[in-house]
Amino acid sequence: MFIMFLKILCVCVERVRQAVSEANSALRAELDEERRKYQGLLREFNRLEQRYDNLKEMSLLTEVHNGRRRT
Repeated sequence: MFIMFLKILCVCVERVRQAVSEANSALRAELDEERRKYQGLLREFNRLEQRYDNLKEMSLLTEVHNGRRRT
């Protein structure tokens, strides 16, 4: 009877280990996907920030060139 209990316990423990392993893999995949999305958003933000700076500089140069600098 005790040996049968141990066998059942071993099977249960193995199932739990497998479930934890699968959950861990799923969480790692989700983390990698979120990291990839974040990096993409960061690149897009930096690109837009650079574009804004360029447009601001062009606007100032145009104003100076046209002789009407705003204050």
